[in-house]
Amino acid sequence: MLKRGWSERKMNRILKKLVSAVALGLTVCLFSASLCSAAAAAAEPTQERTIATQQYDGPNGRFKVYLSPSAQPWNPYCDGSGSEEYYMRQVATAMIPYLQSYGIDYVLPGAQTGSSSTQKAFLTNRANEAKNTGCDLYLAIHSNAANGNTRGTRIYYYTKSSESLRFAKVLQSNFNYPDKSNIKLAYNDALMEMYLPTMPHALIETAFHDNAQDVTWIKSNINTMAKSLADAVNAYAQGSSGTSVAAGLSMNRIFANLSTGTAIILNVSSTTGQAVPTLTWRSSNPAVASVDQGGFVLGMSAGDTVISATTPTGQSVSCTVTVTGPTMQIGGGPVASAEGEYIGDSTEETGPITPTA
Repeated sequence: MLKRGWSERKMNRILKKLVSAVALGLTVCLFSASLCSAAAAAAEPTQERTIATQQYDGPNGRFKVYLSPSAQPWNPYCDGSGSEEYYMRQVATAMIPYLQSYGIDYVLPGAQTGSSSTQKAFLTNRANEAKNTGCDLYLAIHSNAANGNTRGTRIYYYTKSSESLRFAKVLQSNFNYPDKSNIKLAYNDALMEMYLPTMPHALIETAFHDNAQDVTWIKSNINTMAKSLADAVNAYAQGSSGTSVAAGLSMNRIFANLSTGTAIILNVSSTTGQAVPTLTWRSSNPAVASVDQGGFVLGMSAGDTVISATTPTGQSVSCTVTVTGPTMQIGGGPVASAEGEYIGDSTEETGPITPTA
């Protein structure tokens, strides 16, 4: 029963207002919960499991680097903010605009999708991908762990490759870790990313993720690390051109990777402004790569050869060429890959791998 003075119409208006107020309150609560969930998701670094391989190819003949950020999502940072894979992928991704500004092409593979038990297969696929996409250089990007107290940068090179050591030294001189005396070169031929890649390569442990100070430095210097690494790649690429010099002559490359059936043109120029004398071109192993008297080099079969250009007085400049892939048949059909194909050049003795599909 309604109280005196109250009408049924008034009561309906009040009930409607109460219902509206309750609905508004529920909407606010749901919106607030949504904001909290979004904030929590943004604050928590998500391990990117479904990233596809990114690749950029500019005009033919451009230098190409394979970026291999850590494939170890199970290595946590000591502050709990993320993993080695998470932060090193950020560094690799941040390198892309710098590489593009230098005219350098790149391949950035997808993230690790398995567990530590699948690590070898995963890294073998990366090595195959680097080879199959024609990369000139392989850069593995990691962070390190020891005893919680150790700090600094470690750069690993492969002892069976002089170009690996040269790249490691370029990284050492360009990397931006604040204590330059604590950027140290090391070698470890047992590391998978040392013995798997076929092209010149190095592995950088940027800093120690089990040390609180190094973790703070890594997280605050993603972009500056990326720029210093891109600078190193560019410096190495520039050093791969015009560094074979003899008595006033310079060849445009000292090292080249080819697949069978592909070619490059080597050029010799004068460093003194005088005319280049008549040159005699020669391949130390024509079965691996042939060369004509214009410096046109064609990959024929897997292996290594030295392409040299010699003057009438015996002065010579040269380029070491590594060829991968099945033997090319002149005028014939396609040839299947040989069984037991080896990763590496002729100075590397490693186990056979199965090319990816």
